Amino acid sequence: MKNIAKKYLELGNSLEERAFSILNAKPYALDLKNEAIKIGDSFEILLKKRSANSYTDIAKYLLNTYEPEIAYFVAVEINEIFEKKLGYPPIGQITLALENIGGKHAAKILSCSLLHFNDPHTAQLAFNVFKSELICSQIKSDIEIQDKEIADFICTNRTLIKQNQKQNVDSKDSMDILNDSDSIFDLSDGIKNMPRKLEVTEIFSDQIFRHLQTISNIVIIFCPIIGAYFRGVLGVGIGFGIGLLLRMWMRYSMGFRGKDPDISFFIRMRERSEGSKRGLLEYLIEKLGKRNYSIKKCYEITQAWDKFQSQINNAKSDDEKLALIEKFDQKLKHISYT
Repeated sequence: MKNIAKKYLELGNSLEERAFSILNAKPYALDLKNEAIKIGDSFEILLKKRSANSYTDIAKYLLNTYEPEIAYFVAVEINEIFEKKLGYPPIGQITLALENIGGKHAAKILSCSLLHFNDPHTAQLAFNVFKSELICSQIKSDIEIQDKEIADFICTNRTLIKQNQKQNVDSKDSMDILNDSDSIFDLSDGIKNMPRKLEVTEIFSDQIFRHLQTISNIVIIFCPIIGAYFRGVLGVGIGFGIGLLLRMWMRYSMGFRGKDPDISFFIRMRERSEGSKRGLLEYLIEKLGKRNYSIKKCYEITQAWDKFQSQINNAKSDDEKLALIEKFDQKLKHISYT
């Protein structure tokens, strides 16, 4: 597996090298950021619905304007610029639109996307989302030209992967996932292992959560400034103290425990599983998102975390650790979003 992972990363690096080689060979300098902004503005991306059909015009433009490698990196840049404004990653919809359009040129762009994940396992999962057997065959042929072993790893186990997906989740949820008309990009808003599509309210509450984090950090700056305006040097000290207390209250009320946000989440889940009441901001965020972290759900997350910690500490290789992380991530999201 190490050999596969290494070769996969090498292919991803060579993909970037080819793309920039093509850019440098042009008689003009193509600025990916400017191209992405131009496309986003021209096709009014901020007004689009989150569906493949809405992105058909952008997908066709990419197909007709750029070489496959460049088209892919322009799509990545579009994603980087507009994801936060849209509340979801548009590259997922562009990918689906390319699959719907079909053709060898579209397959080449999709091949580029499959060779640019962090690891081959993710690429394998992404490939198994595509529904068109023709486009899958074209993608495999395109990757085979570059490396047959990688092509076989990503593209061969199509049926097996779907069978495993069925075994890893409850049958009803599994069929909902596999029979849904969208891909993992749309089902999960670009987040790996999501069992379903995020609701608008959930996306909104996540944005509120991020904004509150930012506010909790800047109050330490603004409170001393306000204090200085009213009381001079003394006001700076008083303002700093108030800002520090306000920051501590906000973060505690949001459910933060400790410095590491990931570990903090599991500390909080343990507290909640033991009957701890929600903080004010924590309550408002979950209310806005219509999420229900019940005592039972918090307990299940805590149990999964404890089991994962035991397994990861006993893991003997990096590959085993990666597999455990992937399995835990899937379990965590299944508990949280079903």
